Amino acid sequence: MMARVLLLVYLQACIVGMAYGAHIPLVPVFAKQELAASYIDIGLIGMANYVPYIFAPAFVGLLLDRFNKASVLSIGIIMAMFSLYILSLTNSVLDMMLVRTIAGVAHAFFWPSSVTIVTTVASEKKRVQAVSRFAMAWVGGYMIGPLIGAFLFEQVGFRHLFEYSAVIMIAPLIVSLTLIKHGRGRYTEKYSISAVLTVIRANPRLSTLVIYYSAAFGIVLTIFPAYLKDNTINEFMIGILFFIFGLSRLFTLPFIHKFAKYERTSIFVATVTIAFAMLIAYTELG
Repeated sequence: MMARVLLLVYLQACIVGMAYGAHIPLVPVFAKQELAASYIDIGLIGMANYVPYIFAPAFVGLLLDRFNKASVLSIGIIMAMFSLYILSLTNSVLDMMLVRTIAGVAHAFFWPSSVTIVTTVASEKKRVQAVSRFAMAWVGGYMIGPLIGAFLFEQVGFRHLFEYSAVIMIAPLIVSLTLIKHGRGRYTEKYSISAVLTVIRANPRLSTLVIYYSAAFGIVLTIFPAYLKDNTINEFMIGILFFIFGLSRLFTLPFIHKFAKYERTSIFVATVTIAFAMLIAYTELG
């Protein structure tokens, strides 16, 4: 029974990741081409998407303590589907900022509720392994998504691509509803801003590197696609490039436990690699 529940959680994570990957790389391009957004506008749209994820998990944590975890997960998927559908109807930068805010809240519902189901169902010895597999399922879906999005865009354009991405989420919604009977159980970890601040104060240098990585990753997702388009790389190739990006992440994940043995060296290499990649993008495309 435990294995079946975990498999269902991995499946819905993979499909949601696929739906996200299919459209997210092309959101900045859509904003620039269809809504005449500037790079500042695109940055604000990206910020509108990620800011809710700073605060919403604390509220979601309270819901997870009081309600069925799979029900909370289903709400997150429904919100994501809704945000994708109305994204296809947006006609201004402000509209898009509001829609991406809803998408950010939806993701804040999806990720913690999925992880809590995994950690509640899995045995203590296999808990870390189960969470790792969940992350790999998400990354695997997110890797395939841009490839699907690239082919869909060629056929139907931006707005229908967003609608089709919403349709893809029907499958994980059905899966999440089947998990409701397994969504009960006590979860001991709490999501709180104070806990995050405590970690930052205890590890200031590590936290600085994490913030740098998060900023770089945010730039790749929110600004870089529009930058690629401005440098004569079409939407199909943008999808292919993000597929390669996801592929490299997927192949790296199984070796994380080995990298963890050399913490400082691994963090240093990762930081230098990110900076070098950004420099290459600037010199080759700028």
